Parts: sequence; C-alpha cells; structure tokens
Amino acid sequence: MRRVIILLLALALSQALIAKDYTLAPASTQLGFKVLYMSVMKVPGSFGDFSGSFSFDEATGQLSKVSVTVQIASIDTGIPPRDHHLRDRDFFDAVAYPQAFFTSPGVAVSTAKPSVLKGTLSIRGVTQPFAMRVDYLGMTKTAQGAFGPGFKLKSVLDRKAFGVDYAPSFIISDKVGLEISGVGQAR
Repeated sequence: MRRVIILLLALALSQALIAKDYTLAPASTQLGFKVLYMSVMKVPGSFGDFSGSFSFDEATGQLSKVSVTVQIASIDTGIPPRDHHLRDRDFFDAVAYPQAFFTSPGVAVSTAKPSVLKGTLSIRGVTQPFAMRVDYLGMTKTAQGAFGPGFKLKSVLDRKAFGVDYAPSFIISDKVGLEISGVGQAR
C-alpha cells in the first residue's frame, strides 16, 4: 500500500512539472517594429495578424518549441499608402511571400535576468539564424482574465540580409528594431 501511495504522489508531482503548451493570446500580444527613416524619425509599425505557440515549464523556466507565424499583409504603420508600398515587391512582396516565420527549440528563462532565444527567422523566402533577448515577466493575466507566462522579446534585424533592399541606408535604415510583448494562453 505504501508503494502505491508513493507511486501516486510521484506521478502527481511529475505531472505538475511537465511543460504546458500555450498559444499567443491575440488580445494580450503585440508584434511591433521601428525603423529609422531619413536619419530623422523612427517609423513605428506592427503586424496585426499573427499566431504563435510554445511550451513552458513554470517550475524549471524552460521555454521550448517556439513558433511564430506573421501574415505580412497585416502590416500597419498608420499610413495606408506606406503600408501598401511595404506589401509590394519593393519590400516584403506579400503576394509571393505572404508569411514570415520564427522558430526556436527554446531556452531557459527567469525573471531575474534576460535570456537569449536563438532560432531561425524567415522573411521573403530567406532563412537566417536569429536571436532575440527574452525578458520573462512571470505569470501574467491575459485580457480574458486567465493567467499565462508573459514575455518581452527584443532584437534588431538587418533588412537587407532578408532581401528587403529597397532604398539606400541613409533613407531607410538597414537595421529594424523588433519587439514582441505577449502572454501565452493555455491550449
């Protein structure tokens, strides 16, 4: 009988330590960027249509199986003519390449210090190694009232490395700042 109780306790404890699967909560997640224009102003923008999933083990801080898909046509800088131009062949070519992707096997995170999430980023059919700084914000409340792991990810990409080479660097900076802030919702 004692062995059965120990086995049941061990099983219950192991289930509590297993990573849970999450999706990005759309109402609690923002995927944004900023790029320097004419060496004067930073143009902000965002993508409104995206999906993402990951696994997270709260007990160990292990973030794994990270996958984010962005619908390029959802780009929004607040100026419709500019958004249209960003969707065409000069920039993202959203007809030929409707999605961008980021995948990563994961990283251990903690609220005490940032981590680096390494993976691959694909834009315009070009896939490159890519790393993002990850700040784990702890278990955070979503807009729907549920709790999930909250993260802020930041990085800078070289747009020309992904074939987005319209306009010289003094007009549109080669460096584009990315930031994802979000909360996972349990699947």
